[in-house]
Amino acid sequence: MSIAYPSGSTQRDASAALHARINGIDMFRFLAVVGVVFIHASDKTTIGNALDLASRFGVPFFFVVAGYFAGLKPKLSFLSEVRHVGKRIIGPYLVWLALYAVYSGYDFSNLLSIRGLALLFVYAGPGWHLWFLTSLAFSVMMLAILRRLCELRTLVGLAIVVYIAGLAIGPYARIVFSIANLSIHPRNGLFLGFPFMVMGYWVGRNRWNGRPFSTGALLYFGGFMLTIGEVYGLSRLPGGVNYDVLLGTVPMAAGAFIMALRLPDIPMTRHVSNLGRYSLGIFASHLAIMFEVQRLLAGTTIYTELVVVILTVAVASLCALILGQFRLTRPLVR
Repeated sequence: MSIAYPSGSTQRDASAALHARINGIDMFRFLAVVGVVFIHASDKTTIGNALDLASRFGVPFFFVVAGYFAGLKPKLSFLSEVRHVGKRIIGPYLVWLALYAVYSGYDFSNLLSIRGLALLFVYAGPGWHLWFLTSLAFSVMMLAILRRLCELRTLVGLAIVVYIAGLAIGPYARIVFSIANLSIHPRNGLFLGFPFMVMGYWVGRNRWNGRPFSTGALLYFGGFMLTIGEVYGLSRLPGGVNYDVLLGTVPMAAGAFIMALRLPDIPMTRHVSNLGRYSLGIFASHLAIMFEVQRLLAGTTIYTELVVVILTVAVASLCALILGQFRLTRPLVR
């Protein structure tokens, strides 16, 4: 049995909520993208490792937000959703991918083979951080299909199973399969994006306003401590540790989203949240900017890392704000 969607005035309210800029969500969008920059800039000092793990809510948070707004939508045609993904995600992705290919001196002869073309599209080659956009597009389309076929509780159950599978083939593969590396990265495709999108979709469909801000903070902190414990335990096994999909990631992302929903609307957060509207542009441009900043600043101390992050975010934000002023380039940054 398919899910019933709101109609009439309720539909108009849901549509208005979809396009409304929620101060807290935009504020945490900015914090999430700053966290992503720190992950990429970290040289793995002791404090840097802690801040790296604390930032791991960032990418899941973006998936939760995408699912949340999908849950607030009135029912759209499948073709409309496909066009939306093409215009808002795939289009900007291809432009940024081309820019990074030129920036890095990518060998375009690789595109002469179907395999080379597919690898570049899925893994983003020189713009390797752009994997998030292909995973987002895949997760949005997967949700668009399954929400027409499944009840909400079935979707939630499927998301839980998928996430457990991601844990099993990712960081816990050495325990489950006694194999150090299954050569499968769980962040790409459905294992990371889809479960967190369903989390947000559940919140949006149920019009859930969340718990108090303090509850979200405690949930996030509990997830952070669990993540530290997981990394410590897994690092004692042979091989490296994949941080992208862990048990602690779930409460960290959920806690961050609750805090976003309940963040007090005050002038200070309002100013920062304005930058959150440009999180796509800050995220997409930051890698090249970070590389150039790192060329200028030598050193592997936590102080160097913080300066690199601050300068990278500042310059990327400025670039996104400038590009956002022009109609042609605005879709690339927001």
